[in-house]
Amino acid sequence: MVASCKHENMVKVVKWEKPIQPFLKLNADVITKYPGKIGGGGILRYHQANVIYAFTTALGFCTNKQAEIQAASHGLHWCIQHSYKKIHFEVDSELVIKWPSNQAKPPWELQQYTLELHRLMLKLKQLKYTHSYREANNTADHLSKCSRNRHCLTFLHQGTTPYSCKRKLHARQAWYGKLQEKENEKN
Repeated sequence: MVASCKHENMVKVVKWEKPIQPFLKLNADVITKYPGKIGGGGILRYHQANVIYAFTTALGFCTNKQAEIQAASHGLHWCIQHSYKKIHFEVDSELVIKWPSNQAKPPWELQQYTLELHRLMLKLKQLKYTHSYREANNTADHLSKCSRNRHCLTFLHQGTTPYSCKRKLHARQAWYGKLQEKENEKN
C-alpha cells in the first residue's frame, strides 16, 4: 500500500533588505557563464539604500567558488581601506559564508583564498554575514556581468556606474521611497 503524499507549494517574497544602522551592506557576486571570462562585482550601500560604491573585476580562469571568494575579498578590502568597518556582508553562496567562519571546511585548493577572506573579516569592527537568494542579489549579479568587458579591477562611483545597473538602482530606490510613504501613512 502506498502512503498518501501531500505536495505543498510555498511562496516566499525575496527582496534585498536594507542594512540596520550602523551597518553598511556589501553584496558580491560572480559570473561564470563565459569560458575564460569569469568576473565579479559588488555594491556597498548605506542603510537608506544609497550607493557608496560599486565594483566590477575580471577574475580570469578559476572555479566559480574561487571567484565568489575573490569578489567578496575585493569588496571587503575596499571597505577596510576606506575605513568602513561595520559591514553586513551578503552573498548568494552559502559556502562563501560557511568557509571563513569555520562552519564548513573548504577544499584544499581554496584554502589560501578562504584564509585571506577570513583575515579581512577579522579587520572589521563589526561584521554580520548572511546568505541571500540570487534574486535579492541581482544588482551585484548585474555588476559581475559588466566585468566581461573589463580587464582589471574597476571601482565605480555614482557617475560611472553602467547604465543598466543605474536603472536597477533607481527602480529599487523609487520602490523603497513608495514603501516608506505607505509606512508613514499608516503611522
